[in-house]
Formats: sequence, C-alpha cells, structure tokens
Amino acid sequence: MVSEKPKQFLRKLGTILFFLFTTSVSFSQEIAFDIPEKDLIPEGIAFDPLTKDFYMSSIFKNKIVKISGQGVSDFIESNQDGFMGGVGLHVDIKRRILWACSGNIIGKNFSAGIFAYDLKTKKLLKKISYPLDTIKRFFNDLVISRDGSIYITDTYGHCIWKWSMSMKEPIKLKLNKPFAYPNGITISPNDNYLLVATDNGLQRVDIKSNVVETIKMSDDSVSSKGLDGIELYRNTIIGIQNALEGKPNKVIRYFLSNDFQSIHKTEIIDSNTLLSD
Repeated sequence: MVSEKPKQFLRKLGTILFFLFTTSVSFSQEIAFDIPEKDLIPEGIAFDPLTKDFYMSSIFKNKIVKISGQGVSDFIESNQDGFMGGVGLHVDIKRRILWACSGNIIGKNFSAGIFAYDLKTKKLLKKISYPLDTIKRFFNDLVISRDGSIYITDTYGHCIWKWSMSMKEPIKLKLNKPFAYPNGITISPNDNYLLVATDNGLQRVDIKSNVVETIKMSDDSVSSKGLDGIELYRNTIIGIQNALEGKPNKVIRYFLSNDFQSIHKTEIIDSNTLLSD
C-alpha cells in the first residue's frame, strides 16, 4: 500500500497505531499500541479476529512483527526466507495463513515477492520472488477470495495478479484496460468484483469478464483519487487518502451502490490530525 512516491513515504516514520472506532453515528480515535522500534517504518497491517492479534510489515527492516496481548515480537526476522521490504498483508482466517507482499522500489532496480506463512507455526508455506531487475514490478497490496485465491496489485506494472496455494506462479489478469498505479484492493462479499484504489480513483473489476469500470462519484467536489489502503465494510469503502492538491491526509468512507458502480455519499472520518499523519 505504498504510494508511487517512496521518498515522501519514507519520511513518515511514525510507529503509533490507532483505532477508528465506528458505530452508526460516531467515530472516535484512541491509541491501540505503541511499537518500540522507531525505525521500523510500518506499512501493511492485518488483524486476526480469531486470536485478536495484529500483524504489521516493516518496509525498512524487511520483516513482519506481531502485536498480541503479550506485547510486540518478530513474526519473522529481518530478511528471513528472502523477505524484502514488507508491504500489504492479509490474514486468511479459514486456512490460517498470513499472506504478505514484499519488494523494493528504491533506486533504479526493482524486486517483488509474495509470501505465505502458517499463522501457528510461522513456517513458510509458499513464496514467489522476482529478483532485482529493471522491470518495473511491485506487489503492493492483496486481498483473499473465499476459495483462498489471492489478488495482488502491481503498482508499477499497472495490473493485477492472481495466485493460490495450488498455482505454481501468479497469472496476470487480462483486463480490458490498464490501471494507473493500483494500490489498495478489496473484494465484494460475493466475490464478483474487485475494488481497487488507483491514481484515477476507485475502480471496479468484474472478476468473470475482467472488465474495468471507474466507480462514479455523485459529488464532483469529492474525489476517490489518492487512496492508499482500503477496506470494504458494510457496503462502504473505508480508505486512507493521501494529500491531494494541498488538501490534508484523510481517513474517508465511501457509501457504495449495491452494484458497486457508484458512490452516493462520503464521510470524513478523520482529517489532518496528529495520529493520522
């Protein structure tokens, strides 16, 4: 869920994490936990509802940390199994797997990888790793479908890949048109659509036909451009929106139509406060 401007991202070294507690009428903010490693540069974050544990990737230390009731510990150590800068990660609750994006976008060479770990044993179950190359490929974020397949955004490849435990290598979706720097990704409850944050705003991908459509906004004064991580919640998308045209960073909620083709309402959950920088 890194933006295409890594230098700006790397300047943000905050390690305090916070909850945005939501009800039908209000939002409030509180610190959830404080990570001692101030040079961690956290990026992706995932939650396991069965154990109540959090997992966080470090883009600087090439590792994944676990935050539990016992405190903060390394889930995998730096550079373990060839793990590179950690980006998006997601828990497969049913199969007890932690999937993680990994890669490097600093300089002129690029690397990208996907790793699958057993949540209980921490054992590496599967990985694909593309070595340093001049080909612009960067696996940024992922989402898990009900059958266990994962869909991965490739920010510099302007595309989406599909992979699973039974597939030898990821396959690129044959979309009817390319994306502009895809970033965060989520999936509809019926697995019919992928919803993707791009530089051109939120996009809907029909998984069966591979047709890409821009999700229409009812209010031209609000944009879905500049979104980083996104999550689907009760037919809404909650996302982190990077600063646009001098406007502050936001945590924003988009209310979707039932067919996921349009947004009829937006709500600012948080904007330009210390904890959300």
